[in-house]
Amino acid sequence: MRSCLFYLKVVPLSVLLACASKQGNSVGDAEIKSLLHQTLEGGGIADHAEEQLQALGDPARQTLIRMLRDPQTPEEEIGAIVNVLLVYLPAADADKAIDDYIASIKDSRSKGALQALAAGVRSARSRSPK
Repeated sequence: MRSCLFYLKVVPLSVLLACASKQGNSVGDAEIKSLLHQTLEGGGIADHAEEQLQALGDPARQTLIRMLRDPQTPEEEIGAIVNVLLVYLPAADADKAIDDYIASIKDSRSKGALQALAAGVRSARSRSPK
């Protein structure tokens, strides 16, 4: 029997969740990381992965926050993590993790760019209807 991870790229989220529940577990870190990697591909695949992460809600948020706080997380994943947390999984704990990450950045140019991005998204989020 193949794992749920095998089907991530070809099966809708509802089927994936059903597969996970039949195996007696929830969607785990590996599946969430796979979805994150799909967001880096761009186009329809990225859009679909972002929607799936949003549908997963808090479990995805907590995994992404852990990844953001982990110094071993590859640099190329950080932007995708911040984007998903800001746009698709906004919450106070996600904002705090993003702010903590920004505070840890040594390069002032990178820090400023990420601060501006976060502020812009948060401003737009506060103006949009719920």
